Amino acid sequence: MSRFEVSLRRTGGVTGARLSARADVDLSEREEQAWLARSGDAGREPEGPDRFSYEVELARGDERHRVVLGETEVTDELRPLIDRLLEAARSG
Repeated sequence: MSRFEVSLRRTGGVTGARLSARADVDLSEREEQAWLARSGDAGREPEGPDRFSYEVELARGDERHRVVLGETEVTDELRPLIDRLLEAARSG
């Protein structure tokens, strides 16, 4: 497990509302590898006006990684972290 400070910004959707969250998160080795493999990835624009776009930044010390994904690019390995941060944002 590795601890990261993670920030998420979700944009798009039917209303175009933005949602942001930030948390200290322990990532499994598998999750960490999946996210770091996408580091610097600019992603694609959402495939339609009602789709979401996710910008995720992972930080650990001086190390920073940024990933931008369209809704359809979120894989099974990436989904758990996004879901955790969205839940944190909703619960305030």
